[in-house]
Amino acid sequence: MSSGTGLAAAQRAVEAAPSNHMAYCSLAQALFFHKEIEGFRNAADRAVALNSMDRHSIAFLGEMLTYRGDPERGLRTARGGRCRKAVQELLRVRPDFAAAGRRDIEKWWEAEYVERLIEGWRKAGLKMAPADTVATRP
Repeated sequence: MSSGTGLAAAQRAVEAAPSNHMAYCSLAQALFFHKEIEGFRNAADRAVALNSMDRHSIAFLGEMLTYRGDPERGLRTARGGRCRKAVQELLRVRPDFAAAGRRDIEKWWEAEYVERLIEGWRKAGLKMAPADTVATRP
């Protein structure tokens, strides 16, 4: 599937179900990867407005906003008073994340963004291992 096909499918989903937050979340993601940032932000805001209880989608959208250079808006989107609860859920599913998370995300993101992301997780209550104590990748 080409990236244009994904965007078209997300647009059709929004047209078919304008009150479905997942349709807007999908549209936001497609617009993000097409570098249509204002459209991405609008779709992300609409997704959150339609269902502020979907922690996974909201956290992902907040991360994408932060990555696009709007950390304040990303934090506001992701926060909504749910950060500590999300950290607790993360540690329930991945108890080793505080120790291994840095190594995992360094595979995908630039060093500067990794540090900003970890700083945000620390603010949410996650006790991340410092950079100098994490084992290097093989």
